[in-house]
Amino acid sequence: MSCAEVTAALQQHPEDENLFFSWAQGFMSGLNTELLKRGETDLNELPFDAQKQSISAYCKGNPHAPYFEAVFKLYDRMRHDQGLPNYEQTWQQPH
Repeated sequence: MSCAEVTAALQQHPEDENLFFSWAQGFMSGLNTELLKRGETDLNELPFDAQKQSISAYCKGNPHAPYFEAVFKLYDRMRHDQGLPNYEQTWQQPH
């Protein structure tokens, strides 16, 4: 789904925000699983409300972007804030 589609869906059904956010948490947990030996991201360090706001702000500024991109940008932001390399840089490091 695009950010615009998610935003429109949430305008019609704001009670579904937690469903989308649960998906976002699952997506980021999946990314973490791949990085367990290379420095996983603490998904609880940034409060959930701030995470939701970050996704929403990205989607408002990038309505044609896929929703997962907003989540991925949040994930990389949290990695940066925790002193970890971004996801792509992690995969470029030798194993």
